[in-house]
Amino acid sequence: MFRQEHSAFQLSAGFHFRELFLGMLIALLMVALLYYRFRSVALRHLTRHNQGIAMEAIKDMDSQTFKRLLGEVHMPSWMTYPDYERVGWVNTVLGQLWPRLDSSLSALASEMLRPVLAENKPSWMHSVKLERFTLGDRAPTITGVKVYGSDHSIPSEINMEVDFAWNGSQNMELFVRPVPKSMGPATVFAAIISQIILLKVGLDRVIMRGKLRFSWKPLMDEPPCIGAVKVSFVDMPSFSFDLNMYGGDLTLLPGVEMWLTSIIKEYVLGPYCLPESWMYPFVANANLFDRPDGMLFVTIKEAKDVPQMDWFNPSDPYVTVWTRAKHKFKTQVKENTLHPVWNEDFRCLVHVPDRQKVTFELYDYDVVGQADIIGEAHVKIRDLKVNEKTDIWLPIKNKMPAADEKGDHKLTRAARRWLRKAKMNSNLKALRADFDKCALHVELAYIRFDEDHIQAALGVHNETRRRASTERPRSKDSHRAELSARNANILEDVDIVDMLQGGILLVDVKKTINLVHKPIYKGGYITKTHATVKVKVAGETKLTPTGTGRDASINERLEFVLSGSTAQDANALIEIEVWDFKWINDRKGSKKVPLQDIVRGRHKADQYVLADARHGQITLEFTWIPLLENR
Repeated sequence: MFRQEHSAFQLSAGFHFRELFLGMLIALLMVALLYYRFRSVALRHLTRHNQGIAMEAIKDMDSQTFKRLLGEVHMPSWMTYPDYERVGWVNTVLGQLWPRLDSSLSALASEMLRPVLAENKPSWMHSVKLERFTLGDRAPTITGVKVYGSDHSIPSEINMEVDFAWNGSQNMELFVRPVPKSMGPATVFAAIISQIILLKVGLDRVIMRGKLRFSWKPLMDEPPCIGAVKVSFVDMPSFSFDLNMYGGDLTLLPGVEMWLTSIIKEYVLGPYCLPESWMYPFVANANLFDRPDGMLFVTIKEAKDVPQMDWFNPSDPYVTVWTRAKHKFKTQVKENTLHPVWNEDFRCLVHVPDRQKVTFELYDYDVVGQADIIGEAHVKIRDLKVNEKTDIWLPIKNKMPAADEKGDHKLTRAARRWLRKAKMNSNLKALRADFDKCALHVELAYIRFDEDHIQAALGVHNETRRRASTERPRSKDSHRAELSARNANILEDVDIVDMLQGGILLVDVKKTINLVHKPIYKGGYITKTHATVKVKVAGETKLTPTGTGRDASINERLEFVLSGSTAQDANALIEIEVWDFKWINDRKGSKKVPLQDIVRGRHKADQYVLADARHGQITLEFTWIPLLENR
């Protein structure tokens, strides 16, 4: 009897010791994870705090102090390069102007960010709302200025490069509902949960370094003496920011920092990096566009070992390609294949070959919802041999928002490692394939515009302008036939001359008017529409952001690069359609404008009545800018 009780006591005691051991082990693991988490956050905040102190200190630091503290590395441009100047008075003026600039720029940025955040939210996010945005009371610091003009004795333009550092006090507050929209029976449940869970995320204290380029051109002999100003980032600025969640831990939203980083890079800074820019004209019809340096001929041949993005069906792949984000080209969709063959040709203009690259993005088309991005590949233009073809297989890499090369994004890198281990993309969607073998077969040829190209294009251009006043416009085929005949002894490929003889069409979509037949106080049951304008020119289609209301304000500029044969085509049309994609694809009306009316008149602004509709108008402004305008 005594032995049985003793044995039972040993088993009972052993059982409790095992539970104690497991509990202590779990507790130690939790402590280690918390230590790693808070250590990473503390190091990041300490690094950013030191960066902020350094940026504030360099305002009044002399050259000897710089050399004593930093040695010969990390020196500001005004000390490293003799053609850069240190202009302290500019910082004084900027500091005086900043309260006014903060008020106006914050309002403009808020208006721009709201649709960008809503239209590019991750799949795991039900909704996002920008509650507050301000640039803060700290102005950027100008650390160096370089001014240079054109190579002529009497310059036709003035260029200024400005190095800046910004230890700002910006603040952006977002309300995020992290429950995704579901389909089927779970839709109602997801909608209820999304109304319960509301998280407030704050983005604060952006630290940024970069270089801006200002261009004043053309210079004129009459007031205001400057036709326009153009501002752009020379390279993508390096930046970092503090991110916090009010009333909770940011680890509850592991993808939000990468999402915000990609939004800042792709939609806030990217549209203003060379060759893109922000432009403001001082005189009407000023030519604000630089003549391109050359043309990139792209042939997308095929892809192999395309990952299967869906559980049960092969992918439906297609490719987008561009050298400028505003001008993307898309191949056809190849259904149910992991080895698609396209053999499609595209032409991309190149303005800054030393800094531009050609980007390929491989997608899996979905009938319902947005297409899934499979991966991407890049080729720098400067790595291509001029006037030679390059046949290459490009490995397709999973698109993940990379940590900033010059900044410090420890949390972002940790999140990226976590996503890779979990086999998820930046939208927290499971990756069901191996990307190591996927590759894209392309052929590239970069042709630089030389004087023969320009003179050949000018010859046809001047002849076309002479005929325009006496003859009817010709068809696209007859124009290209004459172009080939005139330049048979100069060029083997007339596409270059044809493109130089073309230009840029700007379509400014201002607003839609009276799309709703009756307001609610007159018996109408639809109070507003969600208007999206689709513009199609020469086979290229672009969409505006969605405007909401009975009279929807859109204010979006769409840019089309057109060849000479398209510009001189008598039958070419600018096709405008107004759609409401909110619930069903409801076409509200359309309008067709002859392209020749814009090419000949150079500028036209009007309010058009929509066809195929009982009511509604649209306000549009068109501008045509030839590529050889200043020649």
